[in-house]
Amino acid sequence: MGNFFQPELSFINHQETNDVSPLYVNKIHESIEPKIDNNRIKETDFLSIYDPHKIEEDSLKVEKKEKWFDEHDNPRQKLVKKCADILEYTIFDLLEMDDWMGDFIDINGEPIDPEIASETFLASKYDDLFNGADIIFKSGGTAGSSRSSVFSIDTTFAHSESALNRKIWDKSNFSQDCNLANVEYYQSGNFTGRVKDIPRFIVGSDMPQLLDLARYLYVDRSNLSNNDALKLKTDLRYKVVSQLFVESTAMFQIAKDKYNKQLAEGTVDSVTSNVYDNLAATQSYFSQAHDKMSAQLKTESGKPYTLQQQDAVYSDIVEFYNHISIENALVTRKIGARALKHF
Repeated sequence: MGNFFQPELSFINHQETNDVSPLYVNKIHESIEPKIDNNRIKETDFLSIYDPHKIEEDSLKVEKKEKWFDEHDNPRQKLVKKCADILEYTIFDLLEMDDWMGDFIDINGEPIDPEIASETFLASKYDDLFNGADIIFKSGGTAGSSRSSVFSIDTTFAHSESALNRKIWDKSNFSQDCNLANVEYYQSGNFTGRVKDIPRFIVGSDMPQLLDLARYLYVDRSNLSNNDALKLKTDLRYKVVSQLFVESTAMFQIAKDKYNKQLAEGTVDSVTSNVYDNLAATQSYFSQAHDKMSAQLKTESGKPYTLQQQDAVYSDIVEFYNHISIENALVTRKIGARALKHF
């Protein structure tokens, strides 16, 4: 969630009848708030796994940070957080319900039992606020098996260059360890507990289109025709899956180069090996999802799908990862020059 910076709100139209007015942002948020709570991983569900004192301590950290935001955020900043919640929940909901990734296949594209289908979770408040994980996704397969992969997603609608750069390219977010994350609270099937060194991906979208779609999905259906809503939903699927595919491919190549270098030197450490394995599994799964999407979204004339509406946030993220220099994780185009300021 966009808690650590404040994206521009230039897209907000203060005409109260407009779909992206504060009125409709508040209406959408009011509608999804109980859904967010129902689908979020709860720290208190881990009392049988963790020391109760740890859970109490983590819960107090969350309460303290939320209280600080509530007391210090102005109305504009509170509107930002509501927009962030809407983006996060909409992507979560469609990933979970619309089979964008391939619910019934493993990382190799092999069919699996429906009982171990892919799962999507809203991260606990603790992991959201302190580990940069908005959404946690497990591919099809038993959690922890070699046929399954777990990763986290950090959503953003940042419109300013400086905010987007910090989100993606800050040294703590994208470095030689390939943007990995720890998730303190995770449960799937028989596995409950902490997962370490899982891939962490950035998924972004321009907000006006997202708010149009969210109003249609969660408030009323008077703002869009069914056909226009389908176009927005298809665009969002294309953006999410494409970003995950491009990012995982770039990150896996960096991890592979690092692993092979250590292998040649006889110095492979457990972290590098784990990073390589995790990214290999995730990239394989995203390749399957991207192929599936590409086949389903081809136009009637057989041409590849293209976005119906342009999206600056999506374009910046994809451009960056498409032009990473494998040798030192830097980029050669203009967007890289902007990013370098933050290393």
